[in-house]
Amino acid sequence: MITGLVLFDVSGHGVSSGLITTLVRPILYRTFTADPSVALKDIITTANRIIKAKGDVDNYLTCVMLRFAGTEVHYINAGHPDIIKKDITSVAPVIPSGMPVQGAFMGYEGMIEFFEESSREHRFAMKRNDVLVLFTDCLAETKSSDGSEFGISGISRVLSDAPQTVTASELLGCIVAAHTAHRGSAPLTDDLTILVIKVREGAE
Repeated sequence: MITGLVLFDVSGHGVSSGLITTLVRPILYRTFTADPSVALKDIITTANRIIKAKGDVDNYLTCVMLRFAGTEVHYINAGHPDIIKKDITSVAPVIPSGMPVQGAFMGYEGMIEFFEESSREHRFAMKRNDVLVLFTDCLAETKSSDGSEFGISGISRVLSDAPQTVTASELLGCIVAAHTAHRGSAPLTDDLTILVIKVREGAE
């Protein structure tokens, strides 16, 4: 059983992006696993301060972090697209419309203090067969030949059409297929990551 999950996306490409990834990943992992009682906001804050101490970092990161505590999910967002949840009655972003979701980017000079002041941890419940979809912005922002984005609506449509019995692997395949059909022959212009999590049958 997994106890948590982090998805982050680094700006830019090449060596500098790889270096910031190499720096941040072990920081988040060690801080998260060292003490389950540490708030997610404090984990992101620790990573931000270490990045700032390194200096001369030109890249920033967006990030979502989850902690699974029984049927409750703890969630914090640092400038990343919101998570989409599918349950037996609906498909929608985890955070209701009108509520603040995104904190500031990680590692971005001038935004670190803003993150500490303004970000908040969200909590929500998961039931059997509920699904979460996490993704980088490429998924929603990919355009078709006529210039229309796949969008949150495209992701939600796939989730709505899927039966409750679909597995996480099958659902991932459906999202990828719909996204590929939408962009046609156009190449991807950004890194694409999609994570699908489903509460297993019989889970409490």
